[in-house]
Amino acid sequence: MIDFKRYESVERKNDAIIVRMKYKTGDNFRFLLSSDHHYDSKMCRRDILKRDLDSANKHNAGIFMFGDLFDVMQNREDPRRAYSALAEAYKEDNYLDLVREDGSKFYQNYKENSILISEGNHESNVTRRQGTNLIQNLVQNMNLAEPDTEDVFAGQYNGWVFFRFENESGGGRFTIKMYFNHGQGGSAPVTRGVIRASRRGLVIPDAQIVVSGHTHEKWFFPITRERVSANGVPYYDEQIHLQLPSYKRDDGPNKKKRSGWAVEKGFSPKPLGAWWLDFSFDKMKGNRPTITTTPTF
Repeated sequence: MIDFKRYESVERKNDAIIVRMKYKTGDNFRFLLSSDHHYDSKMCRRDILKRDLDSANKHNAGIFMFGDLFDVMQNREDPRRAYSALAEAYKEDNYLDLVREDGSKFYQNYKENSILISEGNHESNVTRRQGTNLIQNLVQNMNLAEPDTEDVFAGQYNGWVFFRFENESGGGRFTIKMYFNHGQGGSAPVTRGVIRASRRGLVIPDAQIVVSGHTHEKWFFPITRERVSANGVPYYDEQIHLQLPSYKRDDGPNKKKRSGWAVEKGFSPKPLGAWWLDFSFDKMKGNRPTITTTPTF
C-alpha cells in the first residue's frame, strides 16, 4: 500500500499558492485536481463527487478545486435558466443564499484537506450579474467553521501553485510549478480542445504542469521540450497538460434527457470524475520525483 504523505504548510505569496513538503525515499504525495462540480445542478452526479472527495480524505490527499463548483444558472438574469432544471430545495426567492448554504455544508466535510478553491465562469457570471462572489463566500464559511485549522485559499480564474520539496535530511530543494486556468472556448467536438495545450505551452513556458477545466473533457497531453541549463548543457523535460472533466452529465443519471440546452446545441456525452496527481520518491529521476496522473473514473 502506498503511504501518502501530507504537505508541511501552505501559504500565498504574490500570485502563487506555495505548498511545502519534506520528503525521503519512498514517500508519495497525492493531490486531487477537480473542477466543474456543478454541485447544485439536478444533473450533478453527487454520488461520484462524494466518492472522489471522500477518497481524498481517506488518503490524506490535498484537494484543489478549479472553478464551477456551483451551477447557479437558474437565477432570473441568466439566459440559460430553465425552471424545470431547478432543484426543489432551491425553489425560493433567496435561491443563491440556499445554494451557498447547502454547498457550504457539503464542502465543509473536506475542509481539512482542501487547499485552493478558485472561480469558474459560472461563479464569475453571478458576480457580474448579482454582485456576490460565491467562491469567496464559500471559502470564508469553511474557514470560519474551524478557525484553528489550516486555511482554505480562494483563487481567481487562473493562477499558480508551487509544490516546493525539501529532503528531510536537508538540501535537495526544488520546485514544481503548476499553472491553472478554469478554461475558455467551446467544447471542440473533434479535437476536444487538445490544440489549446500547444498554444498554452508557448505562452506559459515556466509551468511543468498545466491544468484546465470548463469544457468537461478529460485528457492527458505531455509536451517534450528541449531546454538548456545555465552552464550551457542541453536537456529534455516534459510539460504535462491535464484537462479536467466534470461531475455534471446533461443526460442525467438515467440517460433519459432528450431536450434542453445541451441537446439543442448538439453537445456530445461528457466524461465524469477528476485527476489524481502523485509525486513519488521511490523511483526518482535524478533528484526529482516521478510525476503520475491518474483519472478517478
